Amino acid sequence: MSMLYIEYSRQKSEMYYKIRYKKEKKWIHKKKNYLKKENENFVLDLVGFFEDEYKEQVKELEKHSIAHFYGFQSDPRPFYIEADCVVLPSYHEGMSNVLLEAAATGRPVVTSNIPGCRESVENGKSGLLVEVKNKEMLYDAMKEMLHCSREEREQMGQAGREKMEREFRKEVVVEKKETFSKTKGEM
Repeated sequence: MSMLYIEYSRQKSEMYYKIRYKKEKKWIHKKKNYLKKENENFVLDLVGFFEDEYKEQVKELEKHSIAHFYGFQSDPRPFYIEADCVVLPSYHEGMSNVLLEAAATGRPVVTSNIPGCRESVENGKSGLLVEVKNKEMLYDAMKEMLHCSREEREQMGQAGREKMEREFRKEVVVEKKETFSKTKGEM
């Protein structure tokens, strides 16, 4: 699936939050009111899976219009269209399609400073990197994104898009692979 740059379409501050880990889900439940106070238009679009034990917490987030839970989605494009920022905290990751797609569509990202995530972000330019398992740093980065103007988020998103075109365009990846294969063959 090819991701095209997507213009920002809303005034509401929405964060597309790819959920996966128990600790982040518990944490976001605790911090939700603080983020909402920072910006009354704040909404989390939660995409992914959660364990049954978090069902009531997710329902409460939805009841207070702080989050909308969508479960697994095979086509993430509608979520990128609505998102002002994509958040993917991770403890371990291969090269993340979520982050590559987010940057390709022109959305800034907040993610963990780990292999597989950091390669898709220029910290402070196209998104924000946080220490793995550092919940306060994650909260501060999300808060920082909430306080960015629309223009600042668009500039960060454009920087991410340019990085994807420069480093992850199909021709560039194929060339790097061929160069690596030739170098490896010469050894």
